Amino acid sequence: MKMKTRVIIILLIFNHFYLFSQDAKINLQKVNVVDNYTPKISISRKISDTPTINDTTKNIKKINYSFIEKNFNIFKKIDTISFAKIKKEPITKLYSKYLKIGLGNTSLPLIEGIYSSTRNKNWVYSARYAFQNSKSKTKDYDASFRNNIFHVDAKRIFSFGYIKGNISRESNVFSSHGSNSNLSESQRRQYWAYSNLNLTFENFDKKSIDYISSFKFSDLNENKENQFIFNTVLKKKFSLYNYSFLVEADINKHKINNSTLINDQNIFKLKPLMSGYFYGLKCDFGIKQYSIIKQNSDSKFNVFPYFKIKQILIPEIFNVQFVIDGDINKNTYSSLSRINPFIVNTHSYDGVNLNLQNTITKYRLNFFLETKLLSDLSLIFTSNFSNKLNNPFFVLDKTTSYQNKFSILYDDINQLTFKTQLEWSPSDYSGLELTSIYHHYTSSYLSNVYDLPSYEFLIDGYYNLGNKIIGRINLFAEFHRIGIQKNSENNLLEEVILDNVIDFNLNFEYKYNSVLSAYLEGKRLIGGYEYWLNYPVVSPEIFLGISYKF
Repeated sequence: MKMKTRVIIILLIFNHFYLFSQDAKINLQKVNVVDNYTPKISISRKISDTPTINDTTKNIKKINYSFIEKNFNIFKKIDTISFAKIKKEPITKLYSKYLKIGLGNTSLPLIEGIYSSTRNKNWVYSARYAFQNSKSKTKDYDASFRNNIFHVDAKRIFSFGYIKGNISRESNVFSSHGSNSNLSESQRRQYWAYSNLNLTFENFDKKSIDYISSFKFSDLNENKENQFIFNTVLKKKFSLYNYSFLVEADINKHKINNSTLINDQNIFKLKPLMSGYFYGLKCDFGIKQYSIIKQNSDSKFNVFPYFKIKQILIPEIFNVQFVIDGDINKNTYSSLSRINPFIVNTHSYDGVNLNLQNTITKYRLNFFLETKLLSDLSLIFTSNFSNKLNNPFFVLDKTTSYQNKFSILYDDINQLTFKTQLEWSPSDYSGLELTSIYHHYTSSYLSNVYDLPSYEFLIDGYYNLGNKIIGRINLFAEFHRIGIQKNSENNLLEEVILDNVIDFNLNFEYKYNSVLSAYLEGKRLIGGYEYWLNYPVVSPEIFLGISYKF
């Protein structure tokens, strides 16, 4: 054991010296490392081979099964739910008969009756009669009048169109005192009776040309003045545009002093028109052609342009409209008496006859704007400029036999009008309308325009309280009016400043039920003015009455 230990120690010492002798032979060198050492790992690849196992042994399992017959009673009675029923809107009951009776401080009595059809798909008809008799005075002058109105209309509807017609009769008796207290009742009597017959036929079969044909006949004072109007309008749509063509004949006849028959102021009218959208604008354009034929005089030919453009900038919020056109208005005894009932009357001899001339509007420019300022507040603005030839003015002619009637003066004028309306409708049961109008006139021969106001104002409002009490107010005013009269001594024209018109009307209705109502009405509660020279209005007028439907 000791021998082995000695041998091992000798070998270790020998090996040490051998290694030392090897290190002494190596040449030592100094190495400088310039760059950082970047370790890199080589890309390894994953073995993607999927081993497959081929099993040649198949075990088929044999399964035995059987059906278990068992019946299940799944029927169960279910309570049905009835359909939801929507209640129909109640159909408003219509009444075929209406009667209104009233008494007033100036009228005894006031009667109005209406008979009409109810709901019918083929027929619509009605008849109306109204009567008012007034025994009143103004400034100690007799101002009584009597009014009768009878009107019947009917409409028959077919699959291809309709036929409608109406006939009416209105007679008015006035007292033309004209501040002359020496006139007898027959000399004061002013009588106007209007009879009218209208027939219209319209075909709206889309397979052919649409057309509307009408015939109108009017009679004034039992064959003293007759007017016949024949009118046909043809309509057809080609491509994107609508075309229409109007043909009209307006024939007028009247007698003077129950003897002379005059065929005068016959007008023939043509109006071709085209309408459609151009560059997003709704446009109508065409011409109006008039031929005026007078007895024992040369015929006249007039052509007027017609152009209308309408643009809805914001639906139901803001829209504008612009129109350029011209026209001819026929002045007749019938039309003028509707404006001023105290004109010279051919039915009775007044010593002078009216000089009837047509009013020619050479051109008219109209601008219309409508906008909603709020959901219940609307603003409507209209401006109009026109040039008129032979515009009629009423002059109190004291050269007539009774010095109480108006004759006619004509002049060429330029008229500029600005109209502003505010309409406030906070609900279906209330509303208020404010209107202001400004007129500016320029005359050619006369020093002024007569009877026409420079300023007009209107306030109109209504309120419905629970559909039981309905109230309406109306306040209107006209300022800066000038009248004119012809002096009987020197036959010269004299201007007279007319009263400003300021008046107030009030109406209340109380509905006891759906058929019976009572009303209180006040007219011209302020009054006291002369609307026509030497003819003050009757004021105030207060009526109390009832109305009944059945």
